[in-house]
Amino acid sequence: MGVSEYGNLVTVEYDDDGSQEQLTIDNVKSLEPATEIAVAAATARLSDEEALGTKNSDEDALFEDYDLVAKLAELKEEAGDKSEASRLFQEASELAMNAGKMKMATELSMKAAALEE
Repeated sequence: MGVSEYGNLVTVEYDDDGSQEQLTIDNVKSLEPATEIAVAAATARLSDEEALGTKNSDEDALFEDYDLVAKLAELKEEAGDKSEASRLFQEASELAMNAGKMKMATELSMKAAALEE
């Protein structure tokens, strides 16, 4: 196998009969992945702890998403925006439900309903 002087043609030699053919570079694919691709593929399935020998604490959340939305709802309620506070409490309720926190979801949903009255 060889590449033309300008890099646009590749001479390919076939294993089965030894014949050769010139193909454009667009019609040729390497059988071996590039080193960077091979390394990425090999480490893609590893956790940070496995790959780096240390746990990535940046991924540890201090608050759940429903807690943050509920805090924002409380701020909106304090500011007098009951409509937006109700919407945010309902959103927080749905997030809590998705997280499997049914008691919290119920409490947040009741806050949303109380603001709509």
